Amino acid sequence: MIFLQKIFEDKIDEEIHKQFVRFSPGNFPDRGTMKISLIKGNLKVWASYDLAKDISRIIAESADKIQITGKVIKSKKKVEFDEEVSSERLIELIENNEYILLNLTAGIYSLKVGKSIPKPGKGLKNNWCKAILPADRLKDFAFDFDMKKKAEITHTVIIDEIIIPKEYEDDFEKARLFSKRKGKLTRKIVVDGEEIQKETSFEI
Repeated sequence: MIFLQKIFEDKIDEEIHKQFVRFSPGNFPDRGTMKISLIKGNLKVWASYDLAKDISRIIAESADKIQITGKVIKSKKKVEFDEEVSSERLIELIENNEYILLNLTAGIYSLKVGKSIPKPGKGLKNNWCKAILPADRLKDFAFDFDMKKKAEITHTVIIDEIIIPKEYEDDFEKARLFSKRKGKLTRKIVVDGEEIQKETSFEI
């Protein structure tokens, strides 16, 4: 389940909280952007950087062995990879590192990603991730609509308020890490030529 579906279904977890720590109050367009197409029995996905971990996890949970190339980053330390790893090892890398810049290949599954992390404060390109998946993975992305051929999906994150726990009001770093972001997520879907708009509130 990608993080966007979790927000719309009010299934917020720690991973989503970590993802939202970097947001200040304001409007942030072009988040969770993607184009998806059904081509010759496969699902092709072009997506923004913030979906890299979700797509990587889908592949990790669908294959026993995955060829990985690229790097992961944690606390500004980079580790390079060019090897075959198990599903469990890939999930470990996804969960224990801040940034995942890994190209993945496992049978029909593949993912190619950008070489550098997008700069803060700028909109995210909808082709930072390029993936090929089996067609039966369509609902991982089109979780709330039906599609015959193709769709384009964009989201805007709106942060109205930051709620800081009282016990951390005098500790800047803990306040940043443990405060919650309250706001809305808008979802615009253009599917097979038809436009759909949705919105949900959240406290993350």
